[in-house]
Amino acid sequence: MKDFFISYTGADLPWARWIAWELEAAGYTTILQDWDFQPGANFILEMDRATRETERTVALLSPRYLEALYTQPEWAARLVGDPKGSERRLVPVRIEECKPPDCWRRWSTSTWSGWTRPTPVSDCATRSPTSFGDGASQGWRRPRRWAGAR
Repeated sequence: MKDFFISYTGADLPWARWIAWELEAAGYTTILQDWDFQPGANFILEMDRATRETERTVALLSPRYLEALYTQPEWAARLVGDPKGSERRLVPVRIEECKPPDCWRRWSTSTWSGWTRPTPVSDCATRSPTSFGDGASQGWRRPRRWAGAR
């Protein structure tokens, strides 16, 4: 079982990659669509697998996320499995100012919307991989494990 499923919408992919990168670098395991869903696979079944095979879902909250059709089943699965939020199976992270649905009121959110946005994907395509530092030199692929990682 992996630690975190990163739930995001396509427009927020730079945030999703950055958060997954940081979690993996800290020794946690993640499932991220961009890294783990195989081309040609059934997207709905992959989302279901990701929620079943992880302990928690990190939901990257933005107006686009809350309006997206396919993010709703990802966070709803965690509400069903932990309706009171006592197990902290849903970890909402607000990356942009937005108003979550009323059913989210019992969860406090981490707010990262004031932070500098991660490097846009378009910038990554035009720069040398070595100009980004650790994460970007890997092309935002999953970081390698090192001795002492959790």
